[in-house]
Amino acid sequence: MANPEAPITHHFLDSTHVTFGVATAGVVSGPLKLEASLFTGREPDQHRWNVEKPRFDSWSLRATLNPSPDWSVQVSRGRLMSPEALQPEEDIRRTTASATWNRKLAGGGDWQTTLAWGRNRTLGGHDGGEAQDAVLLESAVEIGDWGAFARGEVAEKDELFGDEDGGDQLAGESFTVGKLSVGGYRTMPFGGLSVDVGALVSKFALPDAVQSRYGRSPTGLMLFTRLKLGR
Repeated sequence: MANPEAPITHHFLDSTHVTFGVATAGVVSGPLKLEASLFTGREPDQHRWNVEKPRFDSWSLRATLNPSPDWSVQVSRGRLMSPEALQPEEDIRRTTASATWNRKLAGGGDWQTTLAWGRNRTLGGHDGGEAQDAVLLESAVEIGDWGAFARGEVAEKDELFGDEDGGDQLAGESFTVGKLSVGGYRTMPFGGLSVDVGALVSKFALPDAVQSRYGRSPTGLMLFTRLKLGR
C-alpha cells in the first residue's frame, strides 16, 4: 500500500481489475481460510457508465494460511474465460503463490515484506499452452510520520509490441524485463485526515532486442500525494 505505482507483475497476480458479476464463498477454520469465486472473465468495454450482463464464466480458488499475526501465505488458481476483447479465442489459466511478513518496530512502526510469484498459461489462440512467469519482491517500512519502500520485479512480457495482426515482427514475442523502484513519503495530519506527500524513482532492465524501441535503461520519476482517513 505504501507504493502508489502499479507493479508490472499485476497481470500475473490478480484475477481481474474490473468485472460485472462476482460471487464469492469462503470458510475459515483457525489460521486457514479457503475461498472460491465465480466472475465474468472479460473486462468491460470503454462504456463504463452502463451495466453489462454478468456471465459468471470464470472461476478462482484461494487458500490462505496465517500461522501468526505477522505471517500470511497464500496459493491460488484461476481460469479467465476470454479476458481480452482483441484475442477472444484465448483463455488464461493463472496460478499464484505469495508470502507476506510483518515486523513490529520500536516506537510503533512496521516493516512489511512480500514475495510473490505468478504464472499465466494461455489456452487456445496462437500461443496455446505457452506459460509466462513473474516474480515480485517488495518491502516497506513506516516509522512515525516517515515511510520508505522498495520493489524489485522480473516478468516475461509478450505485449510490448502491439497486436500480431499489426505486422510488427516482434509482436507476440516474449521478453524478460526487470524493474526496480524505490521511494518515500511524509505523512502530515490534516484535521481528522492525513496527507501523504512523496516521490519514487524507477529503473528498467531490458533485453537487447527491445532497446531500440524502449531505450537502453528507461527511468521513471513520480511525485505523488494521497489523502487518507485518520492517521
